[in-house]
Amino acid sequence: MDKAHLDPIAPLLLAAHADRHAYQRRFMDDHGMPPTSIAGWQHFRAVVQAQVLGADGLELDPGYLEMGRVAFVDRKTKDSFLLRSAPALAIELGQHQEQHLFEVDESDVRLLVFRFDTTGLNLSVADTWRKLGGKHLFATGPAVLVGTWPYSSGDPEPFNQGDNDGFEGIGDTGEEEGDQSA
Repeated sequence: MDKAHLDPIAPLLLAAHADRHAYQRRFMDDHGMPPTSIAGWQHFRAVVQAQVLGADGLELDPGYLEMGRVAFVDRKTKDSFLLRSAPALAIELGQHQEQHLFEVDESDVRLLVFRFDTTGLNLSVADTWRKLGGKHLFATGPAVLVGTWPYSSGDPEPFNQGDNDGFEGIGDTGEEEGDQSA
């Protein structure tokens, strides 16, 4: 999958991540203690759900709303995704759900696996299967990284120590090495 394919959802996830941190700060200010981790991530998912509802080109799958899950369809490509965190997928893969032990139903829904790290948002995809008659989607294997989106593309350029000195035109300030007058 090409990185550009996920460009419509990536900014929504980044904005929801920032909103989650703002929620945690507000909660701390209001109650003197941080919210639980689960509360923070439920807030994140609720914000993503609301943003997908208002996004052009994306359609929220109502079948997952009440369970606090985010599933959506890309209207342009008709691809369906269910959002899952990378730690949740790692736990699930560690449980060794053996596909061949059950009657399985192949799924057209792919997992969109997200991880926030110091560089930004990493998005990966994984194909899925489910137990016959079941609703829970299992990854067929590890997710494949599609790309990374930085936290903010509008950040100013970092300070370059090789740039010309902006104070060069000031002249002698009397603070040079060896000046004993000060």
